[in-house]
Amino acid sequence: MLGANNLDHNELLSIDTIDYQAEILRNDSSCKEKYSDKSFVSIFHDEQLWNFSEYWKFDLALYALSKKEFMEDSPEMYKSVFRIYSYLLMSIGCCFDKNDGFSITNLDDETLYEMRERLKLVVEGLFQNKMPSNKIFKYQNPYL
Repeated sequence: MLGANNLDHNELLSIDTIDYQAEILRNDSSCKEKYSDKSFVSIFHDEQLWNFSEYWKFDLALYALSKKEFMEDSPEMYKSVFRIYSYLLMSIGCCFDKNDGFSITNLDDETLYEMRERLKLVVEGLFQNKMPSNKIFKYQNPYL
């Protein structure tokens, strides 16, 4: 299992340098021209893997978006975040139903629960304009 705080490659990203719009859109499968088969969502869906390196970039993009005035950017950004969140939460739920045939193969149940909780709190924080501290999570985003 890839350690939650290990990155696949060295990138100098920060909340101030990430192109958060591009990162969000590359994870939104409904955005055909921007969606990437190397994004977290694509790897999650196609390979049934939780790619921490890609997840941390998506997570960082949500924190960067939260620094903007709520809905300052196009509401399309928030629609994309909700679509991604909805898909991920539904798919994670399928992992716990043996009849669904979908599972994230590189995480044990406890780690998947932790990451689901992080995703939930970060997205809720974005929409409530009150982001959770990175320090409250068992698995912390190394870019924050």
